[in-house]
Amino acid sequence: VDVDRQDVKPVLEVGNGRVYQGECIEVMLSMPEASVDAVMTSPPYAEQRKSTYGGIPERDYPAWTVEVFQAMRHVLRPGGFVFWNISPHVRHGQLADYMLRTRLALRSAGWLEHDELIWVKPDKMPTGKAAWPVRAWESVHWFSMSNHPRIDATRNGNYITDEYRKAKEGARSPFQGRDARVGWDHLGKGTGLMSNDFSRGKNWKRVAVNSHENRDIDHPALFPLELARWMVRFLEPGPEATILDPFAGSGTTLEAALMEGYHAVGIERESGYLDLIERRLLRQTDP
Repeated sequence: VDVDRQDVKPVLEVGNGRVYQGECIEVMLSMPEASVDAVMTSPPYAEQRKSTYGGIPERDYPAWTVEVFQAMRHVLRPGGFVFWNISPHVRHGQLADYMLRTRLALRSAGWLEHDELIWVKPDKMPTGKAAWPVRAWESVHWFSMSNHPRIDATRNGNYITDEYRKAKEGARSPFQGRDARVGWDHLGKGTGLMSNDFSRGKNWKRVAVNSHENRDIDHPALFPLELARWMVRFLEPGPEATILDPFAGSGTTLEAALMEGYHAVGIERESGYLDLIERRLLRQTDP
């Protein structure tokens, strides 16, 4: 995409948060190079919610996503990574394949797919075929250009006290032989077997869609604040650590980033959401 590379100006600046208005690709390519550490977002779905966000045709979704990710490369610092939350729909009894094709397209473009994190949605609406299981989870696809992305899973882990470790070892002692036989005795730091250590967080999170903190938010695709806080905590902290949401929507990711001590940058095309985003940022910066 050939755009004017003159720096764009934010339309909102609140504390450590700032928001740009416009098409995300153009805005990212106009932002300073290597200026954010992670991108975390819930992008438009393929041909879903046409009345609110238009949607991207399924046949175009892989190429469109690669173009968006190419613009992300401009703003990501070394070791930066992307969390891309999306769930394909079912049509005529078959799961849409646009995300399968998108993932392969991103790999072909040089991106490394590290994992597929899972958002479990216990209050998912029972849509779909009446006889089928309710599809009550969504993917958070994790990509970067590095073999060593700047992620720290212990920030979503549990603190293991010495008392807990001793109690756990006592409870496990009759099974030491079994543990050695099946391989559990090799576990080291970050597993919860050592005292004064944090276990590693898992790659899934159970959060209700209709979380209480979102009940005053009017947006067609609610993204729970608790889920966003879980996502942003995976980024290694730092004095200028910055998280970007190029499809900011109601500002959930931005608010979560501020709550967890990061800098936040958002891009939103629709001017109607700017007041809502500003209100959410202000409630994290006002004394």
